[in-house]
Amino acid sequence: VALVEGSPAGAEPVGRPGVLTGDLERDRRNVESLLSTIAELHSMREPAEVLARIVDRAIQLAGGSRGAVLLAGEGKGTLEGIVVRDAEGRDLPPGEAVPRSLPARALAEGRAVVLTDADDPEQRGDATPSVVSGALRSVLAVPLPSAGGPLGVLYVDSRRPADGFGPAELAFYEALAAQGAIALERSDRERRERRRLEDENVRLRARLALAEPIGRSP
Repeated sequence: VALVEGSPAGAEPVGRPGVLTGDLERDRRNVESLLSTIAELHSMREPAEVLARIVDRAIQLAGGSRGAVLLAGEGKGTLEGIVVRDAEGRDLPPGEAVPRSLPARALAEGRAVVLTDADDPEQRGDATPSVVSGALRSVLAVPLPSAGGPLGVLYVDSRRPADGFGPAELAFYEALAAQGAIALERSDRERRERRRLEDENVRLRARLALAEPIGRSP
């Protein structure tokens, strides 16, 4: 199964695709779905809610079994699942066994990596032990982009061969991943601002405590 027209099959990094394919019905569906999803995400304020919705939409478009947002850890190439959900929109334990090799590759290279059919002889060599042991047939990993490098990876897998990992769909997943990165960065800014205000309050209380005895009458 070719990932991009003219490219060989396999779990290959994929360059930035376009949304339009020339198939009018498919293009209309992809564009409408993308615009409605972005509008919905912009109405959400809680980062956890945004990330969960992004994972749900990625699973839905891919016809996947599971999806996750994997956050880059402090160690080189390490990934931690902060949102892991199934096809019914249920939260799975953060420790759910999600393959790491292909997402780590996407993180390191800063490009989407896809495996469309692990049983295909031309792709079998790219099926990592965790993909094989999990009986997975297809895997998608898209970096969450930021100016300082990817924050993590949007991940989807399925026990069926993928029919929704084409170039136009990859543009959709990249847009979802970008929204995930925005939510994470907003959450980080808000966390740092809360910490700054808390520290400022501690310093203010300390100054007031020192000044209080001076102002008292004997």
